[in-house]
Amino acid sequence: MPIALTAVALAVLLSLPLAHLFELGGHTMCAPALLHFVVQGSVEVVVISGDAASLFPLLWMAVSALVPQLVLLIPRDHVPPLVNAEVDSSRWDRGR
Repeated sequence: MPIALTAVALAVLLSLPLAHLFELGGHTMCAPALLHFVVQGSVEVVVISGDAASLFPLLWMAVSALVPQLVLLIPRDHVPPLVNAEVDSSRWDRGR
């Protein structure tokens, strides 16, 4: 039961860094997807046995919740401007 509650808390805590990475990346999914892959995928590669096996998932979730919060220290003024939705049609009308 503690692992399930920690997993829900991890999902909630990761939402802000993932959203911030989405905005910093110019509204692309690359950076949030990479963070999600590291948090969810790298723990699957590690095999722990013995007494530490029961504590490792909780420790991993705690580290995975705290370390991504560091991305919130990057100011939003480093966000690249979005491409203007309006198309300049004058460059397409050269032959007319």
